[in-house]
Amino acid sequence: MSQRKHPENVFRNLWNDSSAFMHQVAVTGIGILSCLGEGSTAHFEALEGGPLAPPDVSQFPPYAILPLATVDLTERVPKKSDQRQMERWQLMGVHAAGCALDDAGLNTAIQSKQVDMNLATNGGGREIDADEAILREISSVGSDLNALMMRKMRPSYFLSQLPNMLAGNIAVVHGVGGASRTFMGEEEAGVAALSTAVKRIAHGQSDIILVGGVQDAECVDRLIGMVIGGIAQSGPASRVANADRNGLLPGSLASFLVLESVAHARARNASIHAIISGLATDWSASEGECLQASYSKLIQRLSESCSAPRILSAACGLPARTRAEFDALAGLELPVSDITSTDILGHGMEAHFLGLITTAICKFRHGDASNMIAAMVGHRAGIAAALLGPAE
Repeated sequence: MSQRKHPENVFRNLWNDSSAFMHQVAVTGIGILSCLGEGSTAHFEALEGGPLAPPDVSQFPPYAILPLATVDLTERVPKKSDQRQMERWQLMGVHAAGCALDDAGLNTAIQSKQVDMNLATNGGGREIDADEAILREISSVGSDLNALMMRKMRPSYFLSQLPNMLAGNIAVVHGVGGASRTFMGEEEAGVAALSTAVKRIAHGQSDIILVGGVQDAECVDRLIGMVIGGIAQSGPASRVANADRNGLLPGSLASFLVLESVAHARARNASIHAIISGLATDWSASEGECLQASYSKLIQRLSESCSAPRILSAACGLPARTRAEFDALAGLELPVSDITSTDILGHGMEAHFLGLITTAICKFRHGDASNMIAAMVGHRAGIAAALLGPAE
């Protein structure tokens, strides 16, 4: 078997870190749930030009979403008591986490005991009925807003709504017993969850980490926030590059990866799907020419360590930011995928970057051996990209 030269590790240059990195970081397991269903096959086929899920405008007209395909979310949560205390987004996360652990060969609680977790979630749910009742009473003359809120609103979330309970439920159901960290804050949460995990493994501070993010696009309060912000896709949506796109098309998504050091993976005879050879971010880039220039510079720096990597974009769908990203891509002398991960998955918010990475890994999972840069421009600010390559 011929030996493949792996791209030079570029963590140090991109993170301005003076210390040496001890370990290469491997992806040994993936789990994904989306509008296309479960598993890597449908997502790989979509990348290769296969069918995409049609946006749904019937649930929240005139706004479009990509709802979750039919999946039995109780399959990996056998206890009724566990099912009752989870909202759907947590069931999605627990299910996708189980898929990733199985794919990595971590099928038992004993095998999962030392696995750490980095998760990206939103801020929990709202009680829409309580909000509507408050708004109705506020409209009457003489209503006391403070009194209404004290009477109508609970002082705390249900357990099913707490962001960090996803980690707790994964630990209970799958026996994942390591340290856990929960990140919040739109796309940056997913970027932070991944980059922190990669750094910890590269520095020898952790051997194996489960990284994941979840969004339930059918949760109405998430869509309300996009509508209020003026960023929701109104009307039927096509691909992000098309003229009829006017906003974000939220997609239901649970995306999980098992990351570990190459040495740890080989010691337990795990299959390595891909190597993460670099990860770069720039949260100072805002819009227009500044965004375009920063994006080009970041991609060029990542591409210096390997020959002609193919770029897979997660363009958000907002017209100005998507145009700036595509203009930057047009100026780079690199091959670019004809489809974006957003065309396949919709916008996953906290799970968006992780969905991009997982979709890219699907190509390696199905035999692609070419280097790839998976790149994202945030819908408000920031750029993030990862350099992925095959196992040596």
